[in-house]
Amino acid sequence: MKFSARKLLGFRSMRSYKPSVRKVLGIKPLPKILRPKRIRKRVIFRWLVDGSDKVNIRFQDMFGLNPKRKILEKKQDFVTMRELDNTIGKALGIK
Repeated sequence: MKFSARKLLGFRSMRSYKPSVRKVLGIKPLPKILRPKRIRKRVIFRWLVDGSDKVNIRFQDMFGLNPKRKILEKKQDFVTMRELDNTIGKALGIK
């Protein structure tokens, strides 16, 4: 069984308090590292996406090429007719 320090000390979950009650009680939000996993994953994902966008913009300014667009175009070029029939054809009722 997992025990957290907050439960062992008898504290309620921070989510069980409404935001207005948190403010009155003086409960500060948890630091980013201690937040639930799904929130941490979302934060890390946002960092990665923002970082890749910054790299793409910098590369575009320096060399005049848009690498993200080129990669997407190449990816679309390699889609076979069989894959298109299985996805789009089924949705349209053609095949």
